[in-house]
Amino acid sequence: MIKMLKAFVHGLLLVTLAVGCNSAVSNTSSPLPTATPNLRQVTIVTATPGTPAPREGDVSILPQIPPELLSGARFAGLPEIGGRIAFATDAGGTYQIAVMDLTNGSVRVLTNSPPPGDAEPFWSPDGKKLIFNTGRNKGTNFELFEMEADGTRPRVVIGSSGYGNYSPAYSPDGRKVLFHTNRDGNMEVYVADADGRNQINLTNHPANDVTASWSPDGSKVVFSSDRNGMFQIFVMNADGSDVRLLFDHPDHSDLRPRYSPDGRRIVFGTQQRYETDYHLALIDADGGNYELLTSGVGQFSQAAWIDNNSLVLSARRGEDDRWQLYILKREPNGGISLTPVTFAFANHRNPVWTK
Repeated sequence: MIKMLKAFVHGLLLVTLAVGCNSAVSNTSSPLPTATPNLRQVTIVTATPGTPAPREGDVSILPQIPPELLSGARFAGLPEIGGRIAFATDAGGTYQIAVMDLTNGSVRVLTNSPPPGDAEPFWSPDGKKLIFNTGRNKGTNFELFEMEADGTRPRVVIGSSGYGNYSPAYSPDGRKVLFHTNRDGNMEVYVADADGRNQINLTNHPANDVTASWSPDGSKVVFSSDRNGMFQIFVMNADGSDVRLLFDHPDHSDLRPRYSPDGRRIVFGTQQRYETDYHLALIDADGGNYELLTSGVGQFSQAAWIDNNSLVLSARRGEDDRWQLYILKREPNGGISLTPVTFAFANHRNPVWTK
């Protein structure tokens, strides 16, 4: 069995987290509680690179949610952002794929799979389809499925014969899909045609290579690998050539890198060795100008870009808390606003935004 560091589990949603859950989620109505229109953004000061992060006992930067909002109030939406967020929720006991419309706050749960459920959705470039991983047919030997944006026509894209497939990502032109898989005895980054044909191992390395994503022009692939011990950020050409270390971050595990829409920056999750806090950081596309986005007590992960200054992410204050969705925006004054999107009665993971 492949060993996975604790940081790896925080940086990904390996759907085995959902094993043992028995309830199914209805695909016709949403069980998700949501926010009221007067929910205010909380502005914080971004961390300064090189300064120590606050330690245990310090206040988390996650905004407190007023108790009166936990009784099932409706979400008013964020029309200034708009678009849709696809995510995985265990609101019904088993992870399923849901979509929230940010213009009005409506939520639809699109899948109704048995345990271990569905997770890691990713939008097609035109916003008309979603690809995700699922254990509905093969249990923890996860397959990759595609469906229409309304949840109809689910179909197998990448099947499984005793192995798992994770973290699918369409190419910018929608013709290819990246994913990582343990079919070779370790985790490797693969690429395939969008219909699942012509599956090619891009990394071919005895270490674990995971959570790959495309550059906006489709010419580069950025990914995480533990080939040097801790997980680090690497980049390669889209055909797997010219693999190189992009960012050397001693004593940290760095996971799930994602290019900004303009291709200039990369966001990723980072965790210092032996620590439980997990944070988000930025680097330039060439690996320079490291910037810590979050700090203090908490776990911030699975960030996906909305625009070049805004992200949707999953976070929690501690290991006993539930994962919730937040929108993070970099403000002109150097601060960060965090707006909660979901609440604490269920776990909400793997968010990804589209128009």
